[in-house]
Formats: sequence, C-alpha cells, structure tokens
Amino acid sequence: MLTLTDGHLHALYKDAEGFSWFGSLIYMKAGAEHIPMTIGNERIMLEFVIPEHLTNNNYEPKYLITGLNEHYLLRRSYRELRIYRVNEYGVMDFVIDDDSLLTNPEMAPGFISLIQNAVCYYVSISPETRQFIFQARGVFSMLMMSLLTNIDPELKSRFIIKIIDELSPPFFGFEIEMNK
Repeated sequence: MLTLTDGHLHALYKDAEGFSWFGSLIYMKAGAEHIPMTIGNERIMLEFVIPEHLTNNNYEPKYLITGLNEHYLLRRSYRELRIYRVNEYGVMDFVIDDDSLLTNPEMAPGFISLIQNAVCYYVSISPETRQFIFQARGVFSMLMMSLLTNIDPELKSRFIIKIIDELSPPFFGFEIEMNK
C-alpha cells in the first residue's frame, strides 16, 4: 500500500477541476506509473504496473493460466492496471471488488469515460505499450467490462480496442492501438 504525503497530494491534485479530471503521467515508485484522477469529490489513482521482467533480469515473463494446459502469454511490454481510491490522508486503497463510489449509477458513466480517456492518453504517449490486464470481481468486474464494450465514439474514431477473450475472471484484458 502506498501512502502519499501532503506534498504529494497537493502536487498531484492541485489542477483538478470539474466533475471528472485526470492529470499527467507520473512516476512515483519503482515499477509503476500513475495518473491521478478525480470523479466528483473523490480522488482516484490509476496505476500502470510495469512487468518485472522489464526491470529485473531475474524474472521470467508472466503468463496467465486460462484452462487445463492452456496459458495466455502476455506481450513483452504489457501493463497491469490497478485502481486506487485516495483518501484525505493520502492512503491509496486498492479497488478490486464492489466499491460504492464506482458502482454508483450516477458516478459509473463518468468513471468509465475517465478511465478510457486516461488509458488512451497513456497509449498516445507510450505507443509501444498496447496490452493491458486487470483483476476485478463482483459488480466491479461488470463495470470494468463496460470500459471495454461501451467505448466513447470520439475515442473509437482514434483508437482500436480489442477485448482479450481468452482470459477468464478475475482477469480481464484488452489491446489498444492508435487508429491510422
């Protein structure tokens, strides 16, 4: 668990405005990049976990088991997505299960759009990374799947998004590339 100092909180969220907002890509800890976000009055952090085999030669590339003697091999520079709620004290709580904020009918559409835009922003500045995986359970997994199936028309005109069908819960994934 990562706890942000008051200075970090101020630097990350000082430019936040409007109902939904996301900031610039930052590097706060080894092996992960982050995009600060807000939805309503809540602070969210989107984390892009860099595969360990890219930062340490002692690690083998990761794969996911999808069935009996079946594996899904991830691309070299995929990213694992993690979502955190950031409380007023700077504590980042990992969201994997049902979360009343993110599954709230008033917040969910804005949350979906916010994550889509932040991931597309990431791909636009890091085009070598086009594969993303995440873990989710319960109602939260349905919300996360709607990230992949209800694509904003403007984003759809600029990006091609393909769901990775071979994965099974709690793992979900997609590949994205810029439309030429």
